[in-house]
Amino acid sequence: MGLRERIWNMLTEKQLIEIMPYIKKYAKKLTRNYEDLTQETLLRMWSNRASYEDRGFLKSWAITTMRNIHLSSLYEGGNGGGRKKIFKQDTI
Repeated sequence: MGLRERIWNMLTEKQLIEIMPYIKKYAKKLTRNYEDLTQETLLRMWSNRASYEDRGFLKSWAITTMRNIHLSSLYEGGNGGGRKKIFKQDTI
């Protein structure tokens, strides 16, 4: 990993830490398991950091990622690729 990549990764890590309170607040509105949802969101964002282009939309990307993770947790794969909705007790 080159110096440029290390610097970029440090900046991204710093940015993720800075937006953590915002995404945690949003996660609390979605589920009682907000800690898990926050952690999964940060993990997925970190894993996909190469696809993020710094245009100042980090919070939007975080909220979209979190919403998609949450919606995926509400659905269970059915037969034939169909989806059926599963309502969890911990979901508001």
